[in-house]
Amino acid sequence: MSTNQSKKNYFLDKLTYISISLSVLIVAGGLLLILFSEELSLEGIFGSSKMEIIDFETLDVVPDQNHYLSCPEDYCPLATPDQITIVYPVTVDVLSRRFLDFIDARPRLEKNIKRWDIPNRQFEYLAYSGPNPFPDVVTIQFYDLGGNRSSLAVLSRTLKGEDRNNTNKNRVNRWLGTLDFE
Repeated sequence: MSTNQSKKNYFLDKLTYISISLSVLIVAGGLLLILFSEELSLEGIFGSSKMEIIDFETLDVVPDQNHYLSCPEDYCPLATPDQITIVYPVTVDVLSRRFLDFIDARPRLEKNIKRWDIPNRQFEYLAYSGPNPFPDVVTIQFYDLGGNRSSLAVLSRTLKGEDRNNTNKNRVNRWLGTLDFE
């Protein structure tokens, strides 16, 4: 082997070693920065595992690409709903049973129960859709309007990424479309 070839191999080996060392240092430095910085915490980057409980009476949202809200008139006073949910001519028990039966019949890959608040008739699901690896969150609140009248509020929201395909709107409309009581 010639001296030139030997020097070339030595140079390439050193360059490879330096490149790998620099890469390891950069990754380690980034991880240390994230772990020990209050502003760049893992929770700050990936979000908290704790989710706030939605109170539709104090919910303050305006129409947005990353969420879709359907609410009965006057039941989300601080929010601007994307649509008004109709009043159904059935008791709240019948309405909630029909709606929850529909959700339970969905394939397991599409939803996971996040929270059930049975006394307050509020339910929260993680809903997976398409290629997005992060779930959307859907909160449902049922309202007893007295007699044979009831309604519900549904908030579907994307927490990570963007809802470019109207997934939240389509989901809410598809789910509400199952509630035909005629």
